[in-house]
Parts: sequence; structure tokens; C-alpha cells
Amino acid sequence: MVISGSPPYALQAWGDDSQTPEKDGFASGEDLVFRMWDSGGQKEYGPPVAVTYVTGDGKWGTGTYARINPMEFLSTRTVTLDLPLGWSWISINVTPPDPDMEVMWQDVSNLKIVKGYGGFYIPGVFNGIGAWNIKEMYVPYVDPEDQLVVEGEPVDPSTPIELSEGWNWVSYLPDEAINAELALASVVDNLNIAKAYTGFYIPGLFNGIGDMKPGQGYKLHLKQAATLIYPSGGGRPTLAKAGILPRTKLLPGKHFVPQARTADYYSVLVKSVRIEGKEVEVGDELGVFTESGLCVGSVVLAGEFPVGIMAWADDAQTEEVEGFKAGEVMVFKLWDASEEREYEVVSTVLQGSERFGESPMSVVAITGIAASPIPTTFALEQNYPNPFNSETTIKYQLPEAGKVTLRIFNVLGQEVRTLVDGVKEAGYYEVHWDGLDNGGRSVSAGIYIYRIQAGEFKQTRKMLFLE
Repeated sequence: MVISGSPPYALQAWGDDSQTPEKDGFASGEDLVFRMWDSGGQKEYGPPVAVTYVTGDGKWGTGTYARINPMEFLSTRTVTLDLPLGWSWISINVTPPDPDMEVMWQDVSNLKIVKGYGGFYIPGVFNGIGAWNIKEMYVPYVDPEDQLVVEGEPVDPSTPIELSEGWNWVSYLPDEAINAELALASVVDNLNIAKAYTGFYIPGLFNGIGDMKPGQGYKLHLKQAATLIYPSGGGRPTLAKAGILPRTKLLPGKHFVPQARTADYYSVLVKSVRIEGKEVEVGDELGVFTESGLCVGSVVLAGEFPVGIMAWADDAQTEEVEGFKAGEVMVFKLWDASEEREYEVVSTVLQGSERFGESPMSVVAITGIAASPIPTTFALEQNYPNPFNSETTIKYQLPEAGKVTLRIFNVLGQEVRTLVDGVKEAGYYEVHWDGLDNGGRSVSAGIYIYRIQAGEFKQTRKMLFLE
């Protein structure tokens, strides 16, 4: 039926022809299902549809006709969120018919826990959240990966979200991605920092988020209470607006590797690295550690500053220590890729604290190399892992400067690979072997010997390579 004029409207519905094998109409007892096509908006509505029957009961064939008053078409949308193994920060921008956490997560069989700002939910055990609040974000943990599917009525993207002073766990309501600086314009004057699971944004300084996106959740820290209203429609400014910060990708290090990506992190912004007498090059890495030596975050330096580091917090729900604990002092190290050497460096706090978690974030400058003890003896350590099948690490130490060679031989005494051949300063070093010979060819499985010579010092060890 094409709608024309004012109601009432009459619609003929044809029954199935039992004389033909095709299903070409309704069968008695089937539910009535309605859909409406909006030709102007080029959009289909329903189901679901809110229907009140004056005559009839919503089944085909009941009585001679059905009389409906009123019929309300609801615009529904299905939101599908892919949940990777581990933690995620998520939100939805539809209103589910039943927001109870048990109902929302009933089809996600691999869910272990969901954290909310005011509580947590463990399937079948405990519901300290109650119902899903569409204005908030949530932090689920799944093992293995899974998927959350939610159907509901779309939320107006400009729905006001009241934020308090301090931390807020916030959903993202628009249907499209918007640069963080534009998306948060309504609260930017009161915003200290906005965090996504993949990066962070500090107004006027750094944008490691880039675009805020549907399905993702965000943590906002405010100086004072404010109301967040996301921009929508034609009133939204464009990226051409002066002063908009483009995204700066946070490239995690390959030498400095954090123990784990946990449920949360501390944001560290490094404004500069200036070390007298030392050139910092593209490809070097900066890592942040606990005082016990645990790497909790790192970034590959790309030649431009500032750079951001996501320092991952310890998960209090596990026995293993995977990250920092609030109040621990931050320790920074520099990896010189060309020298293949680590340096502990000195940091100056420009904003925030020298301790993890004592402020919304820390802004620091790296100003020099920390005084470190010089080894008192020569040493060549056992490689790790051992045995290995892809790459292994070899550490050595030098109490004095001099010419150093570190070579790998097969059991016949033939040289396979030269890892070090040059003058080195006194200090601690490590190199990596990827199972390739000097010609770039993969070696066969077996026992190999690695040997260091530094002046009069010589030492040999064995290792086992597995294919």
C-alpha cells in the first residue's frame, strides 16, 4: 500500500494458495509483521512495531479483519561489536529493549567479566552493574575472542551526557567517526585528558586518538563538572578548522615490550628528548619501567615530538604482576638501535607526577643519561630463550672500552654469523640472532656455538636452534 492522505488506511493481505508448492501468502495462525518504507529518507522501518489491536489479536486468519489504532514504527539498528581476546573498551549508541546485564551478555559465551565505573558483572555469578547505561562505557574481558550483538532504537547523538569532576567512563553516541578535538569541543575547556584503549588526547598538546568511533568507549578526566554534547549533522566543524590536532600514532616498541595490555593504562607524554653528546635517531625506542625493572610501556621514536606512551597498570585480579602499581616511581630507558644498547635516562616532570597514577597523566622531558654502574668483570650470558626457533637474545658486559667480536659457529667450527665486530664502550649490551647466516639464509636445526672476544677476554657458550 502506498500511503496517501490522512488515516485510516486499508491494506489487503493475501493468504497462501494451498494448491501450489510455493509459499505465496500468509498461513492462518502466523504472526502479523509490518514494515514501512520511507521514500523520502530512503529508509526502512520495522520490525519491531508498536501495535494496538482494536480488533484481532496479531495473528493471520483471526476474525474477518484486523483493526489497528495506533501503529508506531520504531527505527531500530543492530550494533555488532567484535571483542578481541583480552580487554576492550566498548559502548553502544542504541537503546536495547532489555538493558539488564544478564540479558545483554547472554549470547557471549566467552565472557569472563565486565567492568563498569561503579561495579562489575560476572556471568551467572554476580551483577554489580545492574542495567546497561547507554551514556557509559564498559570494559569486558573475553577468552577467546567473541562478539556482542545488540539491537535497539538509535540514540540521538546529541543527547547530553553529564560529566563530573575527575574521571568519567563515557560512551560514544554519533553514528560516524569524528576527530577527538571536534567531538569533545563542548567540554574541551574543562578537559584534562581523554583516553581510548588505543591512545590518548590532551587538548592543545597531543592527539593519539585521532577519530573517536562508534562502538568504542572513552575515559575523560575533567577539571570540573561539565555537559558533553557530541556534534551532529551540518553544524559540525570540519578538520580544516585551524588548530585541529591530527592523529599521532603510538607505535609500541619491539625491543622494550610491555608484559601485557591490561584493563587500563597511565598516560605519559614525552615532550622532548635532548641528551648532550648523543644523537637520538629514528627507530630508537623509549620505554617506561617500574623500579623493579618491569617494562610497562614503550614507543618507537619517529623523529617528531611530543610522543605518547601508554603505561599499563597491574591487573589486581591476577597473581602475576603485569604492570605498574599506583604510586610506583617511573623509570625511563632509551634503546639505541644502532648501538644495540640500553641507557637509563633522566626525566624532568613538566606536568603531573613522577609516580604512576598520582595524576591524570604525566608530561615529561628526557634530559640526559642517568649515571649507571660500570660492570666490574667481562661476561657472556646464556642466550634466552634456549632452545629457540625464531629469535634469541644474547647479553654481554664490558668493564672497559675496546674492540669486541661476537660470532656464531656450527659444530664443525665454521663461522655462521658475525653479530658484533667493532669498538664498544664499557657497559651492558644485548644482541639478537634470528637464525640466519651471514648471507641471509636460514640455518638448519642443531647445536651452535657463540663466542665473544674483547681484548684478552674470551668466552664460549652453546645454544640449540629448532626448526
